[in-house]
Amino acid sequence: MSIQIRDDLAVAYGTLRGPVRPENQDDFLIYEARDKAEAGAGERLFAIADGMGGEAGGAQASRAALRAFFVAWLEAKGRPPRDRLQAGMAAAYQALREEVKTDPSLRKMGTTLTAVQILPDLAHGIHVGDSRCLKFGKGGALWITDLHQDREQTNTLTRAVRAEGDPSEAQVFETSLQVGEGLALCTDGLWRSRDESEWAAYRAPGPLEDKARDLFLDSVRRLGDDNATLILLRRDKPNLGTPREVPELDTESKTVFGKPRTKPLLERLLPLLLLLLGLLLWYLALHPK
Repeated sequence: MSIQIRDDLAVAYGTLRGPVRPENQDDFLIYEARDKAEAGAGERLFAIADGMGGEAGGAQASRAALRAFFVAWLEAKGRPPRDRLQAGMAAAYQALREEVKTDPSLRKMGTTLTAVQILPDLAHGIHVGDSRCLKFGKGGALWITDLHQDREQTNTLTRAVRAEGDPSEAQVFETSLQVGEGLALCTDGLWRSRDESEWAAYRAPGPLEDKARDLFLDSVRRLGDDNATLILLRRDKPNLGTPREVPELDTESKTVFGKPRTKPLLERLLPLLLLLLGLLLWYLALHPK
């Protein structure tokens, strides 16, 4: 998968199925209008969703919610960012109601959803669940979303996109986004791999692909028990840049676990050489001088 993003924003993104998970219930969405004027006016959207693990329809919930969110957000074009994001969130809840109406066995389905709309120098967002949005810069980082989870049972969500939920519970936020500042949208399978002090000191200079790869490595090495999804973005230029293709990070073995080791030529030929030597010794034994 590859997306087209103007290079005033550095972007890296990907999703990883946890090694012990039968399926990846995470999903993500990245959109930028091809028209330069529209992109500059705020037609840039980044979103992640994490279907509630262990519940029937977790993957179905995250995908249905994101699709509905995106369509409603597009249809609300021209309205203030806050209104567009709230319209998207309301549509996400309604989408799950429709899913449950069709199949009542999915009544407990749910998902987190965190989305940001990027404008010049600003990011508007909306959030529900235990995925998170981190703002980082030269001076460190801070979480700009709340954790909607039970304090004692952290795997229990107090708010999520559900058929019986209320979209007005969603947190709406706004933050400046100057050159050198960025955002990290991450599901809990990724942010739980580092402690709070590490995140508070987080910076992301240089290629974001390398930073994203490091975070995925941590999610596997330190946790390894959950799906992980990440969108990293950083404002590198004050004005809209030139469109370029940004491929999704390959989270299979060659990226996350390192490239398979290629044996040296001699090591690869050694079994054949030993076989030939054995045949030679056998021949000499049968035909002594």
